[in-house]
Amino acid sequence: IVVGGSIATVGDQGFASQVTLTGDVTLNSTAGNVTFSGQVNGGQNLVVETAAGIATFTQGAGLVTCLASLTTDSAIISANVRTSGTQAYGNLTLTGGDRTFTGTVVTFGGDVDAGNAAITVAGSTAIDESITNATAITVTGATDLGGNVTTSGNQSYQSTVNLTGASVLTADKATL
Repeated sequence: IVVGGSIATVGDQGFASQVTLTGDVTLNSTAGNVTFSGQVNGGQNLVVETAAGIATFTQGAGLVTCLASLTTDSAIISANVRTSGTQAYGNLTLTGGDRTFTGTVVTFGGDVDAGNAAITVAGSTAIDESITNATAITVTGATDLGGNVTTSGNQSYQSTVNLTGASVLTADKATL
């Protein structure tokens, strides 16, 4: 499926196979979900707006050709995500195992349920709310920490950590 422009619907949007972006794309569903059953690729910006629904990425994004950027409201991510620029998520649920987010800055703007898996951010991150149910978290770049992070294992912040709000780190071991 090739998408090169914006799509707006009241109900659900479903993409049953791999999606290739040929231009910057905004997908807007005012009362439904946006579901990608295959990978999403293409060096373009992708914005998924789901005012009352959820964006679901079952096979990941940017794994063949990384996206320029990705912005979503509430989302379910079931595979890794790669961008050459930023990633911004509202509430986020991870499924199906450990997840790696590769980008310049990955912003977790809402609560993250890690689904009993590890999170790796290859780049900088901003954690605005809480991360729970994670086995571990690793961030290779700078971290703006404004929320709580709870892991059953280790937390590793490999660069500068800036406190932007009240934060509690709960872990077996935290390395700052």
